[in-house]
Amino acid sequence: MKKGVIILMLIGIALFFYFICGKSENHDEHESPLLSDAMSPGVEQTRDGGTTITYHQDVEEEQVSGDGADESRPASEDTAIFTLQGDTKEYTYKAINGFKKISMTPDYTGHVANFAGNMASINTSNQESYKHVISIMLPPDVVPGVYRETSSKFMFQFFGSENGKLFTIDVNYPFTLNLNDWEGPGGRARGTFSGQLMANNTGEVITIEYGKFDVDIQ
Repeated sequence: MKKGVIILMLIGIALFFYFICGKSENHDEHESPLLSDAMSPGVEQTRDGGTTITYHQDVEEEQVSGDGADESRPASEDTAIFTLQGDTKEYTYKAINGFKKISMTPDYTGHVANFAGNMASINTSNQESYKHVISIMLPPDVVPGVYRETSSKFMFQFFGSENGKLFTIDVNYPFTLNLNDWEGPGGRARGTFSGQLMANNTGEVITIEYGKFDVDIQ
């Protein structure tokens, strides 16, 4: 059964409200995350009873290392790092926003963080331009532990180097996020992630390896 979710997140100077789709148990076409009208940093917005969305930081250009993954090196603060199977590069995406609790409906409630490589290349009015973005949603009652492709209210989405091509977790492909630290509002969230993601429109599968993140909790 197809699930959809719309998650409002402000993510940068002249950037966007950010929307996430739900994971799927089939290969039906999904909506990609959508970007809305540009907004200024520091401005607070409200929706559905006063949910506050705040700007986190600028994201201009992704960092790529050609040396491959260093499994012993933790992610720097406010970043997500990872490699793709068959690729020698290690990618570093900067946090657009830390984990922010949202509540759209009882089914679509949780903590959302977004990371991006090069936001300058994205046209906010054209979803075909989206690339180098990671979005993570954790359950509202999140605690340190293991979250998998079958976990309730857990989502992981990825745009790679191909414009507009969205990969998500799918119940038919293994994916694991180990949440090592969850310090609550004002603290940090740290963890690792790896596994397979499926392209919604084509069924193509990619494998993310050695993923790590360190981001604040709002």
